[in-house]
Amino acid sequence: AAARDWHVLLAWPFAIGLLFAWAAMMLNGHFRRDIMTSTAEWRPAAIWHDIVQHLRLDFTHHGSKYNFLQKLAYGAVLGILLPLMIATGMAISPGMDSAWPWLSEMFAGRQSARSIHFLTAWAIFAFFVIHIALVLLSGPVRQIRDMICGGEA
Repeated sequence: AAARDWHVLLAWPFAIGLLFAWAAMMLNGHFRRDIMTSTAEWRPAAIWHDIVQHLRLDFTHHGSKYNFLQKLAYGAVLGILLPLMIATGMAISPGMDSAWPWLSEMFAGRQSARSIHFLTAWAIFAFFVIHIALVLLSGPVRQIRDMICGGEA
């Protein structure tokens, strides 16, 4: 029971932090400028080009802060996986079940919400592992220097 208590205790700052991050991204234009994809990026040839570049470990960005695959990954994590993690976490909480019974019903019951919560956690973990691997492959010293000094990373 203590593990669940810690889990729930740490979920609140996480959820509130995500809310503030979303608000900041919307207000300062980061989402529109850097994460939203354009229709040209959805062309199969453009997607294939980005995939080939990644397979060749060529991480150059042509006129944008992020390439299509990065935008897709960040958009999926920030816009789908993290909100889904929070919603399913609330749906499996016994206290929320009495306050908002529709929330667990939205996921076809608490067991389904628990399964979705588990799969979402693994998807976020996979994103984290792939993200760290790609950072290491793309030159971490330059990336860290650019993050600290405000460079092109």
